Parts: sequence; structure tokens; C-alpha cells
Amino acid sequence: MDMTFQQTVEAYLDAIKKRDLQQLLTAITFDEDIDVILFNGTHFKGRALVANLHSAWFADPDWKLEAQIVRTVETPEMAYAFILVDYSDEKLGDKPYKEQQYVTLVFRKQNGHWLLIHDQTTVALSGQG
Repeated sequence: MDMTFQQTVEAYLDAIKKRDLQQLLTAITFDEDIDVILFNGTHFKGRALVANLHSAWFADPDWKLEAQIVRTVETPEMAYAFILVDYSDEKLGDKPYKEQQYVTLVFRKQNGHWLLIHDQTTVALSGQG
């Protein structure tokens, strides 16, 4: 049974929280038409690079992520999720790191499945949101 868009987004976020690379990859497009842009502007393009990025990130046991879906927009072929994330890392550099981030996820329906084609993170400015 195919998942709805909402179920796909929730499964994607759950995969991140559980550091489950295989589950995460089931929601990513199979072709090279995927872009991930990190909060610092670093751009990764293509499934292999995105998989390697997440594999390295998931290997770090010190971070936590809490996500709240703020808004979704869905059409028959494409969908978008706007997410507010509380991100923390106990051992990043010389002191603990904590910030809010906005995450934009864009999915395209391919062969009956919602698959991620764009993931962009932006640091939320203090006093915004």
C-alpha cells in the first residue's frame, strides 16, 4: 500500500530521529535529481552523495532533533513540507550546540510513491517563527 504524503513526511522524519539510513533512502528519489542544502549553504546533489552525507551524520551519536510540521501543500504530482526543527548536539566543537532551523522538503510523486527531490535547511533567526 502506498503511503500518503503526510505518512511519507512522518516516516522520513522518523528515519532521521532513529538514524535509520535504509528507511530514509526509501523516501529519496532513485535518480540523481535530488538536492540537499545544509544550513551553512553546502550543496549536495545526487542520491549517492546524499546517502553518504546522512550515513556520516547518523554515525554521530551526540545530536538530537525534534521536528514539528508547520505546513504542507500537496498537488497530485508534487508536495511540500515546511518544518520547524529544534536541533542540538552535546559535543559539537568545544561547547554544546543548540538552535532552531527551518527545513523545506519537496517531494515528487514517482510511480505512485512520494520521493524527496529537495531538502533545504535554514537557521531560524532569534525572535522569528
